[in-house]
Amino acid sequence: MKIYLIDKYRKNTKLIKALEESGITNIEQKEDINYRINKTDIVISTDAEVDYDGYQKINNLIILTKTNEKNQIWNMANKLNTKDIIQIKSNNDGYIAERIKKCIGEIKKWNE
Repeated sequence: MKIYLIDKYRKNTKLIKALEESGITNIEQKEDINYRINKTDIVISTDAEVDYDGYQKINNLIILTKTNEKNQIWNMANKLNTKDIIQIKSNNDGYIAERIKKCIGEIKKWNE
C-alpha cells in the first residue's frame, strides 16, 4: 500500500511534515493523478474538486478542500469513493494530519 499526495502546485509541504511527525511515512507527492494506482493505495488530494473523472477510479480517497459550498461537497461525497472530506479552514496542519492518520488506520483495517 502506498500513500500519494496529489498537489499540483506543491503548496502543502507543511502538511507532509505534519504527517511524517504523526508517524505516516513514505508519502509520495505527485502533481496529477495520471499514473497507476492499486486498489489498496491511498490518495490524498487537494485538487479533487476540479477533476471528478480522474478520481472516480480510486478506492481510498481523502479530499482536502477549502470550499464551503454544500452542493460541491455533496458531489464529492457521492460521485467519488471518498473515505473522508476534510475542510481546510486555517493552517492547522496538526489537526489535518491526525485526522488523515486516523482515516489511514481505518483503511488498513478494512484491507486486512
